[in-house]
Amino acid sequence: MQETKPIRPNPFRFSLRALLVLTFVFAFCIASCVRIAIERERSRHLADPQRWPRPIQEILKRSPTIAGSIKVYDLQGFLDETKLVSVTGRQDVVDQLISSFGLVPTNNKHPYATQIFDALPSTWKTPQPSYIWYASQGFGSVHQEGVDLFLIATDPATGDAVILYNWIF
Repeated sequence: MQETKPIRPNPFRFSLRALLVLTFVFAFCIASCVRIAIERERSRHLADPQRWPRPIQEILKRSPTIAGSIKVYDLQGFLDETKLVSVTGRQDVVDQLISSFGLVPTNNKHPYATQIFDALPSTWKTPQPSYIWYASQGFGSVHQEGVDLFLIATDPATGDAVILYNWIF
């Protein structure tokens, strides 16, 4: 007489219907996460000039035509305010900030330069080695409160610039 082995049920056996339902639920969860990430990214782009940094608003009041050349991205905005500003083809805006706030030349090794590179939206131009850098005096080395602080990377050939704006309460 031949011995028969007992049949053990396979605990991981799914029906086709169960697999389709699990696949649908998983795809729905992934799509929801992607949508939330996209909405969060969009909400950080500030289209309303009233939410832009005060110095940019003041330049905008004097030259309303520059609004189309500026994009603002909110990094932090509770008590302290940190924003990235993209200026396309308007070296005059950068020159006004440099002269108005006494910015000094620096380089891409500035302590806050990594914040620009890390937070830069993917659709914006990345500062290149040929860019000229300016910063507020003491920004990144001396604690300063209640003042407008800037780190600017500008392309002298095109007038494009990326600006890190920081205001500490």
